[in-house]
Amino acid sequence: MTSKGLLLAVGFASLLLGCASKPKNTTFAERFQKADVNADGKVTQKEYGYSMIEEAFLRYDQNKDGSVTLEEFVAYGGSPASFKQIDKDASGSITLEEAKSAKIALDTMTVNFYAADVDKDGYVTFEEALEYRQKVRDAVR
Repeated sequence: MTSKGLLLAVGFASLLLGCASKPKNTTFAERFQKADVNADGKVTQKEYGYSMIEEAFLRYDQNKDGSVTLEEFVAYGGSPASFKQIDKDASGSITLEEAKSAKIALDTMTVNFYAADVDKDGYVTFEEALEYRQKVRDAVR
């Protein structure tokens, strides 16, 4: 993996896997359970992606009004071109539903899903998530 790829993976992994700032009093297990929408003990790519998009959306929406403006998006590291792809209705702001339905957002947020899916069965179990979390932490040190 290139250093850019590693940084990208670490950045996105941090949202779900708990390496960056997270909501107060939220444990790793609770974050995993939240992502596991159907509570089957494993997270699919879509569950993972939607969870990541939701967490990123909360960080991008700096004024907490339920939408992300171009200014908020760029201030948090997004590009105007990506914003335009996600803002399907060209309203000048992105809703959570727009973000979840945008292929670019899902693809970006699941870039490291396959690295976490150690046994390549299409799911990430809690144990795989813990293992991947440790690998990310070790790579950052």
